Amino acid sequence: MADTDSFMQVAIAISTYYDSRVIEALKTHEMALRSAILLALAQEAVRRGLDAELPPTQRHFLYMPYMHSESRLVHDSALQLFSALGNPGVLDFERQHKAIIDRFGRYPHRNAVL
Repeated sequence: MADTDSFMQVAIAISTYYDSRVIEALKTHEMALRSAILLALAQEAVRRGLDAELPPTQRHFLYMPYMHSESRLVHDSALQLFSALGNPGVLDFERQHKAIIDRFGRYPHRNAVL
């Protein structure tokens, strides 16, 4: 049966059914997926030392996925990164974000979005 047209039709039908479910899940969780991808890219840039090549204002934007993370460990790294920028206002904002994560384990204001 593997070499028949019927097999191909069944395979396409099954694939299409699951593809649509995957696409729907992606749409539903788009914000979380984008955040995870941006954090992974930022972490890789930092790991490679690429952030050191940027001026502070650009590093600030590179580090933003750290600030928006809901991980306590990521916020520990974020404090170090934002401290190195030498901008007390941005560092204070990171401390505020970290305090929310330390208290709730997540950003409660995202509940309505999720």
